[in-house]
Amino acid sequence: MCIRDRTTDYCNVTFNSSGGVFSNLTLDLDDFTATDFTQTFTVSYDSVINGSYNVNISCIDLNNRTSSNLTEFNVSDVTEPEITAVSPTTAQSTTATSLTVTLSATTNENATCRYDTTNVSYSSMTGTFSGSGTTHTKSITYTSDGTATYYVRCMDFNGNANSTSRNYARIQFAVDVGTESSTPSSGGGGPTTK
Repeated sequence: MCIRDRTTDYCNVTFNSSGGVFSNLTLDLDDFTATDFTQTFTVSYDSVINGSYNVNISCIDLNNRTSSNLTEFNVSDVTEPEITAVSPTTAQSTTATSLTVTLSATTNENATCRYDTTNVSYSSMTGTFSGSGTTHTKSITYTSDGTATYYVRCMDFNGNANSTSRNYARIQFAVDVGTESSTPSSGGGGPTTK
């Protein structure tokens, strides 16, 4: 570690996994919280895959004395993602003959989400939301009135999927589209994905 200016370079933190360097940080004094002779810092990572990791911290003090520490640990995430919000939650309407509605789900961690019209397991769901972070969306177009009901389940990057009968979200709303008064109806229109 090369220290040029003690106010800008203070510690170097290398976060390694079996796949190589996961993250490399350079910290200055402002990144630490000091308590007596102990200084701490906090860093958060999303989507850390299960496995073995090590963190090597190398620091230098104001008198150019260096010290390093290597800490090894394992990540074992077995917690399912939580669906914290879904939408829409109110009736959707238009005077046009078709209506595009965007389904939305928010999760408490990075995940992929699916949906279905029946309450089935994540792996059995036929619809897929876009987005692999915490915000997930899907646009569906309707050409007839009705009530739309979708069940939503998600899975994080460690393969933890919403699997229990209670661990899912439901999106339900009424659909009201306009009609073409000059053209007789020829039958159902149903939802179509966009």
